[in-house]
Amino acid sequence: MQESQKQWEELTVRDNYLFQLVMRNKRICKHLIEKILHITIKEIQYPQFEKNIAVSLGSKSIRMDVFVEDDTGKVYDIEMQCLNKGEEDLSLRASYYQSLLQIEMLEKGAAYTELHPSYVIFICTFDPYGAGLPQYTFKRCCLEKYSIQSKDRQLQIFLNSTQADKAKDPDIASFLQYIDGKAAEGAFAKQVEQEVQNIKIQEKWRWEYMKWAMELKVAKLDARKEGLAEGQVKEKRESAYRLLKLGVDPQIVAEGTGLPMDEVQRLAETSK
Repeated sequence: MQESQKQWEELTVRDNYLFQLVMRNKRICKHLIEKILHITIKEIQYPQFEKNIAVSLGSKSIRMDVFVEDDTGKVYDIEMQCLNKGEEDLSLRASYYQSLLQIEMLEKGAAYTELHPSYVIFICTFDPYGAGLPQYTFKRCCLEKYSIQSKDRQLQIFLNSTQADKAKDPDIASFLQYIDGKAAEGAFAKQVEQEVQNIKIQEKWRWEYMKWAMELKVAKLDARKEGLAEGQVKEKRESAYRLLKLGVDPQIVAEGTGLPMDEVQRLAETSK
C-alpha cells in the first residue's frame, strides 16, 4: 500500500490510514453521508472502525475503510480510492463489497425482507467512468423499462474529485476539491482539514501509524517468502512430472526433487 512508503508528516486525507481516522469523527462522517445521499440521519455508530468480512474460510475477505450503521439499521461503506484499475475492476469490487454486506446482515433463517438498505460509496481521485461527472450513482433497473427499478435496497456511488467544481452541493464540491489537493474552502472542507491537523499533532496516532506500517512491511516480506517457497515447490513438481513422463522410477524422482513420495505417486498417475 502507498501509506507504508510515506512518513507520518506526508500523509493526507487521500491516504486510507488518515482517511479512516478522520471519518471516526461522527459529525464529519454523518454530514458527508447526508450530503452525498441527500438524506437526514439521526445517529450513526461504528460496529467496527475497520470492518473485515469473509463469508467462509476459503472466500476472499475484504477490509472496509469506513463502515457505519445508522439508527434505522442502514449500513454504509465508504472507501477512499486512489488507484485506478479500470471501471470493470471498480464496479465488480463495489458489487462484491455490497454482496458481503448483505450476507452478513442476513441472519440464518431470517426473511430477505429483513435486509436493511446498504450503500457502498467510493471516493475516487480519478474519473472512474470517464464521463466527466462529479458523481456516478448506480441502482439496478429494468432494461426494457428504465422506470422499473429493483427493490434490492442496494446503492453504489462513486465520487470523482477531478470534477469537484461540477458538484451541485457546495459542501461536496469543496470536500472533493480538498481531496483533489486544493486548499480547503467552505465550512465543511475546513472542518475536515482541521480534523486532519488535530490527528497529525497527536503522538498517539503517529506511533500507531509507525507500528502499523512496520507490521505491514513484515506481512509483505512474509508473503513474498511464502510466494518464493510456493514457486520452488511448483518447479519441483514440474521437474518431477517431466521425469515421470520419461519413465524415471518414482522413488528416484522423489529422492531427486525432495518431494514426498505420496505426492510423486499422485503425479505419476496423472503422467500416464
